[in-house]
Amino acid sequence: MKILILAFVFLSLASALANKVKSVVICENDQATISCPKNNTLFIKYGYYGRKSNLSCPSPNTKTTNCVAKGSLQKMKKLCGHKESCQLEAENSIYGDPCKGTPKYIYVEYICQKSDSTKPAAANSTTPSKPPTKETAVICENTNKIVSCPASTHIVINSAYYGRKNNKTCPSKNINTTNCQAFGSLRKIRKLCDLKQSCELEATDSIYGNPCNGTFKYINVVYECKSGPPPPPAGKKRNVIACENHNVHVTCPKGDVIYVLDGFYGRKNAKTCPSKVNHNITCAAHNSLEKIMQTCNYKNSCVLRPINLLYGDPCIGVYKYISMNYMCLPTPLGPFKKVACQPHTLDVSCPAGKKIDVVNGYYGRLNSHTCPSFHILTTKCYAFGSSQLLAFTCDGRQSCSIKASNRFFGNPCWGTQKYLQMHYYCV
Repeated sequence: MKILILAFVFLSLASALANKVKSVVICENDQATISCPKNNTLFIKYGYYGRKSNLSCPSPNTKTTNCVAKGSLQKMKKLCGHKESCQLEAENSIYGDPCKGTPKYIYVEYICQKSDSTKPAAANSTTPSKPPTKETAVICENTNKIVSCPASTHIVINSAYYGRKNNKTCPSKNINTTNCQAFGSLRKIRKLCDLKQSCELEATDSIYGNPCNGTFKYINVVYECKSGPPPPPAGKKRNVIACENHNVHVTCPKGDVIYVLDGFYGRKNAKTCPSKVNHNITCAAHNSLEKIMQTCNYKNSCVLRPINLLYGDPCIGVYKYISMNYMCLPTPLGPFKKVACQPHTLDVSCPAGKKIDVVNGYYGRLNSHTCPSFHILTTKCYAFGSSQLLAFTCDGRQSCSIKASNRFFGNPCWGTQKYLQMHYYCV
């Protein structure tokens, strides 16, 4: 009798633990995976995207603690309900923006319920297809790696960054921080790999910039191999080569513009732009991709000038070239310009179906007529890295908000009232 009672108590406790309500908070622009043990599935009890408290994801930019995105609970149930695990992303592009200028978060409560998958299948039922598994690729600084999927599948990037977030990955004596990530690195990696069967990734500052000087960095990519052919590309991928000191004109058909996918100034093989000069060197000029994009992006035509005067000399004595991969796409909406005077918030949005693509921007002051003020000691100041921070915050989103504040960008000129300015397209 005692044994039966103990067994009953044990089973009751196990059931209670399995059905214990768990909660997760995901701050805006972050993501998290919620999961259950094997043979259990998620049941979403409650959740929202917005802000109801100052304690969760605290921020000085909180304007309200009474905002919830309409339909956010239903979207979470669709994404996660009756699955063993799912990934939630706290993004305005998914849930909308219920309170502009206020940093938001996802709050979700869920329980793990026993799955019905152990029950015998009906005679005529078909075996459900196995969901794609997530793979991780790591590329240590100054090395490259090919990321690939099996035949008849294509890559879908879940998350990626170039920088460093722990001591274990790509161990080195040169680690000054474990909290650095290159602005825009996810966007660049998606351009290189998304919807392709394979792609080559190179972990180098010349492509992604240097988010933490003196620290040995790496690329970390989490991706899935999804079956079936990828969606058709918006335009045909093209490549152009410009050998050193020889200008090349790039032109798209009338009504289309150049959209730069990737590029560099330097040398990566001996066959391109052959020369008697030693080719056994691989090099790429720092920030050469950004300069190529400034020259050609969203223009109907441009001229590539492969000279050291413009890009610097990444490998002295070696004959170099510009390589640019691009597509010709229909003309996007823009360019647009938005300004927010300190300490106000810059709110940017694109029409439905369009995403923000930041061209450039800065926080500081470069003239006296924008946001006129009696407190102007200089018109030659801007915060270092402010353009990258704008791109990191807004690129690829339908809308974004960022405050013109020293707290976010630093103070490049004391005693001068500053402003935040951004140029962008809707693509």
